[in-house]
Amino acid sequence: MNAHFSSFTSEAMRAFREGLAADFQRRAEFIHNLRKHTMLEGFRHDRRRRVKSEADARGLFVSELKSGVHSLLNRFELGRREMAREFQAARDAWRNRTGSQGGQQPKQTQSSAKASSIDEAKPRHSRKRHG
Repeated sequence: MNAHFSSFTSEAMRAFREGLAADFQRRAEFIHNLRKHTMLEGFRHDRRRRVKSEADARGLFVSELKSGVHSLLNRFELGRREMAREFQAARDAWRNRTGSQGGQQPKQTQSSAKASSIDEAKPRHSRKRHG
């Protein structure tokens, strides 16, 4: 650029103006790229943070969902067991009721009660005889 100032001819001034315009263009591109790079890094950082947060939230949701399902299954199992006990008590009460003919039906012994409960636990189709 020092050569441009040796004389103030139109060629020198044109070269000086073109140099200033080129320098301005380079600075503008540099600033644009710097901002673009900085903004992209910010966006990338925000995106990574958001993706990680969403993944953590999904993991927490799945964990709570599994826990809820497990709890629900446990409650169903406890309810099923309670219903089975009530059904057994009702069945025992029905079997041990006093007969309508005035006499009491004989009570089952513990071994015969076990045998009858085993027979009742078998599927119905296995009790039928074919042939």
